Amino acid sequence: MLPLNAFRAPGKLHYIWKAPRRAEGRTQVTIEERFERIEHLTAGLAEERRKDREEYRQLWRDTQRQLNDLTFKIADTNDAISRLADETRAADRLFREADQRLGDRIDSLVSAIGKWMSKE
Repeated sequence: MLPLNAFRAPGKLHYIWKAPRRAEGRTQVTIEERFERIEHLTAGLAEERRKDREEYRQLWRDTQRQLNDLTFKIADTNDAISRLADETRAADRLFREADQRLGDRIDSLVSAIGKWMSKE
């Protein structure tokens, strides 16, 4: 439960400085008390802004660090893809050569069978 002299704004807790009540039930606030109240509120607002700026700076640094990490990960992924593409091209070349040799062997075998059958 909040104290009577406090209210909550989104994410913050604010205290309201109340002047003491006089015996008559009316509040008499001097100019000096008003200035003190204004200085107190201004100092509180300045402190909140300083904390907010520091929080924003930290968020900015974290975001930049995460972006740098992602950049390195993307570069690593691109390198891995390039390496796999090179390996795939080399394997494809080997398979095509092996397929060509097999085709040549089958052609020569069929030709040899044809010659053998024509002799008989």
